[in-house]
Amino acid sequence: MVSTFSPSHRSIAARLRRFGLVLLVGSLTLLAACSQDEAASAAAIDSGESAGTDAVLTGTGWTCVPCVQRADCGTSWCVQFAADTYCAVDCTNSPCADGLTCKLLITESGESVKACVPAVEVCSATGDPADASGPNTCPYDPPGTASCCTSCGASGTCDPNGCFNGWFCNRSACKCVAAPPAGACAGADGFSAPDIADQDEGPADIQMLDIAPGALGPAGGEVPELYFAIVGDTRPALIEDTAAYPSAIAKKIWQGVQGAAPPFTVTTGDYMFATAWGSQAAPQLDLYLAAAAQYTGLRLPALGNHECTGSTTSNCGSNGKDGLTKNYTAYLTKMLEPLGFDHPWYAFHVHAPDNSWTAKFVFVAANAWDTEQATWLDSEMAVPTTYTFVVRHEPVAANTAPGVKPSEAIIKKYPVTLRLVGHTHTYAYKPDTREVVVGNGGAPLSGNVNYGYVLVKRRPDGAIEFHAIDYSTGNDFTPSFAIKADGSPTP
Repeated sequence: MVSTFSPSHRSIAARLRRFGLVLLVGSLTLLAACSQDEAASAAAIDSGESAGTDAVLTGTGWTCVPCVQRADCGTSWCVQFAADTYCAVDCTNSPCADGLTCKLLITESGESVKACVPAVEVCSATGDPADASGPNTCPYDPPGTASCCTSCGASGTCDPNGCFNGWFCNRSACKCVAAPPAGACAGADGFSAPDIADQDEGPADIQMLDIAPGALGPAGGEVPELYFAIVGDTRPALIEDTAAYPSAIAKKIWQGVQGAAPPFTVTTGDYMFATAWGSQAAPQLDLYLAAAAQYTGLRLPALGNHECTGSTTSNCGSNGKDGLTKNYTAYLTKMLEPLGFDHPWYAFHVHAPDNSWTAKFVFVAANAWDTEQATWLDSEMAVPTTYTFVVRHEPVAANTAPGVKPSEAIIKKYPVTLRLVGHTHTYAYKPDTREVVVGNGGAPLSGNVNYGYVLVKRRPDGAIEFHAIDYSTGNDFTPSFAIKADGSPTP
């Protein structure tokens, strides 16, 4: 690919020689409810060691113990829950403690298990339900929020609210609806959603744009129309299992993206599952890049927690407590240095030929957070553009990541069209937090959608339309949605 961007950055290799491969040891910041023993367990996880701590039940029925793999949980499971992974006790043959419910969940390796967790998602940095916008006073719970609906029966493929395919749960009646009626949630913590009648009821074709791949550089440039793809979370199910890397899935996904021909693609992080100081980070990235080579456009990656230590609470970089792990340095060298970047945070700007619209993509590295990035983010968000997309691996709910809460404090000061995130291995549109989750790029799935990618285009009326594509069929696998430049839903 020919790039029009050739900045004179210091090389990653020079930075590594300067700082050295030094692990900066520090204690994790966990929930106030977690005990000192649990903090020690999490610190062991963060360093790549197995703590083997069982899920902890307290007087309130639950104490959050984060995990990366099942070995971190002793005899309990490491389950995907509350936009992250936590240890949870098996409930196949025994009842759960008071305050907990037995749910069919997906483990970090993609296995379906029954485990005891709270009925509401409480494993956030504050211990409150995982909704950074405050208590949910709207009676319609979005797909990612646990609720009382049971439309999925015993299939176990439903969203956390008990509904299929991104529908909302009306908890006053415990019934699933496509979306809240117009005005039903007006003023409820900034919640907005289209009328049910406005929902797209089925697949729709995307008109491909005649844009020559490679016309852009890593800083951005001019495009005839705003059109791009999103791919997220591609890693093996088990740590260090490079032989089982999902290369075939990733290759087919990138072939689909190539066929759609967007000029650039955003990736939402997690390209490996390797021990932080082991030897498998580089080989796994090589496999990822080999699969991604099916696409000849510009790839713009975001840093995931697996590109640090694997723990959501990890923080890498020369100023981070986890330092320059092999996962982190491999990511910088193989994925960012070719683009000319020497930081895992950066911005990408595009504009119309007549400058009738502008767009910026602000890449936040929540697992390499420091004051330098915070200052940069504030400055970058202040740049006025028609559309602003924040690209960050962790969603708002995964606020144990060091950079989620502080970056949100900055982001909320400025106009935002949508957050493009991953971390959870599924696809979901979350209008309440203005996020689209794209984490179905090959990692073990946690929802009821197949592997795939998302195609995004600007319509003639200025709205931005999102289509989630099944990699095996090339068709939409869930209704599309559209938003205005200010992030509000539109038919």
